[in-house]
Amino acid sequence: MNLSVPINFATCRMGRMALRFAASLIVIAACSHAAFAQLSMLHASGRNIVNASGSTVLLKGVNLGGFMVMEPWMCPADSGGLPDTYSIIAELDSRFGVAEEQALIRDYQQSWITTQDFVNIKNAGFNVVRVPVWWGNFYPIANVSNSGWRSDAFTELDWVVNQAAAQGLYVIIDMHGVVGSQSTSDDTGQQQAVAAYWTNDNDQGNTAYMWWQIANHYNGNPTIAGYDLINEPTGAPSNAAVISAFASLYTTVRSADPAHMIIIEGTWGSWDWSMLPNPSSEDWTNVAYEMHEYQWNAAESVVTQGSVNQVSDFNNHASYNVPGYVGEWNDFQYGSGAWQSSVNTYDNGGESWTFWAYKATSGLTPNAWGLYDPSYWPTTPNVSTDSAATIAADWAEWTTANSFVFNTSLGFTENSGGGATLATGTPYNLVNQNSGSCIDATNEGTANGTTLQQWACGNGTYSTQTNQQWVFTSAGSGYYEVTSVNAPSEAWNVVSNGTASGSLMQLWTYAGASNEEWEPVSLGNGYYNFIGKGSGLCLDTPGASTANGVQLQIYTCNGTAAQAFKLVTP
Repeated sequence: MNLSVPINFATCRMGRMALRFAASLIVIAACSHAAFAQLSMLHASGRNIVNASGSTVLLKGVNLGGFMVMEPWMCPADSGGLPDTYSIIAELDSRFGVAEEQALIRDYQQSWITTQDFVNIKNAGFNVVRVPVWWGNFYPIANVSNSGWRSDAFTELDWVVNQAAAQGLYVIIDMHGVVGSQSTSDDTGQQQAVAAYWTNDNDQGNTAYMWWQIANHYNGNPTIAGYDLINEPTGAPSNAAVISAFASLYTTVRSADPAHMIIIEGTWGSWDWSMLPNPSSEDWTNVAYEMHEYQWNAAESVVTQGSVNQVSDFNNHASYNVPGYVGEWNDFQYGSGAWQSSVNTYDNGGESWTFWAYKATSGLTPNAWGLYDPSYWPTTPNVSTDSAATIAADWAEWTTANSFVFNTSLGFTENSGGGATLATGTPYNLVNQNSGSCIDATNEGTANGTTLQQWACGNGTYSTQTNQQWVFTSAGSGYYEVTSVNAPSEAWNVVSNGTASGSLMQLWTYAGASNEEWEPVSLGNGYYNFIGKGSGLCLDTPGASTANGVQLQIYTCNGTAAQAFKLVTP
């Protein structure tokens, strides 16, 4: 990068670090009272992930790929061809020393993911981030030992957790690279000819120590959804070796943290649930099982069938009695159709998911790998020849705000809350998929407290009755006020600000409260769920009733037709 004005990058870097640290302190102070209060410690309950009150929480979110583990194919790591994070760190150590190397890596991380990125993730409607990490985040590469444990081991990860908490997002800590590497892939952080972890006692011991430190550090933190023990252990010499490693690390984590979920992957061999034992046979409790779903270079029908197969596999192993989680998947290459099909399949099947990846440099927008893709190509530094100042300056160009744009090919907008964008000002009937009946203001009521019920549509499949017609008005961030054509000041409202399943619905004068705003989520078949902002629950017909006069309620989203509504223009 050519600089027309000399800049002291050491001074700039210290300023950025100070600002980030100060912002983190502000976030900690804020979220200790606000976001932490909104998040509830998650745990496994049968085949569901639930919060402390027992309500099901379906995790839906993104992977922060290319962030704490550089993967050169998807991030601006190095233009000179260094293959992995380890090689980049080793080159920086050799040229500039460990202190400058660590400062440069922080520069990279603080450009790749910023505070605004967590706002973006929240605004797009997601509730979790999966954060790939590797051993080089915790140990210096030249001293992998207890004594070598970095004093700043948790600085960046703590910042991530605090930023997520401030936005009400859960965090999954994903061990993408154990010491010695679990596979020969560059995504472990260190690409090697042999995955040494499986045969090296020191590597296994240092990995266990690393997990103990992580679990001890985050013990009791409600923002952490769970610990993903080993990502894609494809270099193992046998299936038994993988299960033994999981069992050993499970015991290590439990010795430091008895409460958080532990996530165990079946991402090797046949890449399905058959790779994993019934957890009861291993005495594993409070665990979730994770799969990854990629159909490389396949037709759209094969890609969407892959999602169906994942849910079928989950259901075929119902006897395991553990939650299912698709930790990585990507259906971006076919746009909104395949994306929405897979989202619906996972949501309706009760599986949590995080797609790969939040941002990527695989290609200019719209690209098949990033929710955010580059709009142009900033400079990627040459780590082997550029000065430290140039490396830092080049990496600083790759913030999402500076050089990326939202991938609109997926059929939703950047601030839509992950839901659909509806026409405002147009009267609609809302017809329930299960009953074929319309949402109705009881007795054509126009007063506060009029119950919201289902009733046969006045004209059969649609209705010209104004008490069965509804208008959507944007409330921002993908949420809508829904008012009656018959009584324009009266909006859908959860009685007594209820947030529990079974809370009933009424009409009330709209005041901008969270119990009056609704997120429409397209099911891809012409029907929508309507999710309450204050509760996170779906508008629902109790007991899947088809009778006239049944008062509507909110209820845990379950993918049934009783929660699906079609918009019909009367």
